[in-house]
Amino acid sequence: MVFLHYNSLWVIFMNNIQKNLLDAFELSGLTYDELAKRTDLPKSALFRYLNGDTEKIPIDRFQAICYELHVDAAYLLGWKSNLEENESFIINTFRSLPEPGKKYLLQQAQIAKITFGEKSKAVSNTNIV
Repeated sequence: MVFLHYNSLWVIFMNNIQKNLLDAFELSGLTYDELAKRTDLPKSALFRYLNGDTEKIPIDRFQAICYELHVDAAYLLGWKSNLEENESFIINTFRSLPEPGKKYLLQQAQIAKITFGEKSKAVSNTNIV
């Protein structure tokens, strides 16, 4: 029988969080300098947090990083499931586009929302006799 010590579980937990955080950072396309500027955190601290060089990330800093990376902190902490595959595809596509592409994708999302949003559901659910 194998027992894991509390410290071992903590290390596994933190390694998983930091790996997910690093993955989100890499997907964002941001540089350490850009993220440091957006979060108002030192670049050296960000490097330590994202690469697992520290076991402790203050919650306010963790939240700031998650916010700027557009990732759900609850998901990274294992409290919530990940996005559906189509949602991830849309988010990752948006992040990879240059500004004109992002603008176009946002316009298309607005059109879809208007066309298929709550109002169209209400109309399609009415019984016409």
